[in-house]
Amino acid sequence: MIKEGASLDLSGDRFTVAYHISGKDEAEGRAMADFIRVEQTIEFPLELVAPGEMRDGLVGQIASLSMIEPGRYQAEISYAVEATGFDLPQTLNMIFGNISFLPDIRVERLDFPEGFLRHFKGPRFGRAGIRDLLGVHGRPLLSTALKPIGLSSNQLAEMAYQCALGGIDIIKDDHGLSHQHFSPYFERTPRIIEAIQKANQETGWKTLYFSNISGPVERMAEMANFAKQAGADGLMVLPGLYSLEFFRSIAEDDSLGLAMMYHPGLLGTYRISPDAGIAPFVLHGQLSRLCGADITIFPHYAGRFAPPPEASRTAAEGTAVKMGSLKPNLPSPGGGVKPEFFAEMKAFYGEDSVFLVAGNLHRYSQDLLEG
Repeated sequence: MIKEGASLDLSGDRFTVAYHISGKDEAEGRAMADFIRVEQTIEFPLELVAPGEMRDGLVGQIASLSMIEPGRYQAEISYAVEATGFDLPQTLNMIFGNISFLPDIRVERLDFPEGFLRHFKGPRFGRAGIRDLLGVHGRPLLSTALKPIGLSSNQLAEMAYQCALGGIDIIKDDHGLSHQHFSPYFERTPRIIEAIQKANQETGWKTLYFSNISGPVERMAEMANFAKQAGADGLMVLPGLYSLEFFRSIAEDDSLGLAMMYHPGLLGTYRISPDAGIAPFVLHGQLSRLCGADITIFPHYAGRFAPPPEASRTAAEGTAVKMGSLKPNLPSPGGGVKPEFFAEMKAFYGEDSVFLVAGNLHRYSQDLLEG
């Protein structure tokens, strides 16, 4: 029998995870919830733990269990905030670490107390801050990506210039633009920034530029600092490649102080099944804010990835749900968006959104500015 030593000094503050789980009846659903609460905390036979703070406070607690539909249940399980160490990797490990291997378990929603959220800075600018940088209010924002890979640095800079002249609010690198020899990062970045600044001077408008930093981890800090010194307004990072914790470390770096864009590349592996993984509300909404994203990109339901409309809707809802003092961020639906979608998208997502359209801008005219 495992007995506690000194007091664990638990505050009583707990965070709650809502899981969707399978079970042929309530007893089976409760048995799965019981398994989750132990596996995600002490990962030890509960009957071998003596009564005390570890068993009664540190182990997860089933707050509620309700049937969603026959064979499917929602289990709300609460965890002691102290078990997270108040760091993001351990928090993620508690939410979905070992149980990520199991089918039919999906993380649907997170609810953190203010005392926990105070350990995270969240979005530096958020919705209101990005709009203030642009001086644009009262309408959705328009974003584009510089693509395709294979173009030279000068070609990409000219594309950025034309897009800025045409009134694009936010220009970002395509996620495939890294440090390829045909457009090296340290050559491409200042040329794009210079082109956008030239357009801004000519129009009197403001276009923001987000530089994609991508490459070996040991080079990422150099790239981020280079982008800042060159005059970039923000950085784009793929947390699916580099981790949510890496994203947080860049976002919270006050020496950079740049806006951050959260790209979903590889995150699709978390949401292949509607019954498993991490729901869009959490993955693209709540977690993007917890790690400091000002803009979060996710697939639009009518685009080329065609998730269910509810997936796109809930991804956007997660960007605005109350999370202590963390700022709401901007949802950016993309992936095959066409300008003819805009009216419907405005009705669907509302004004506080960023419509990401890239390749389809080029379909309307060989003159990109005219398009």
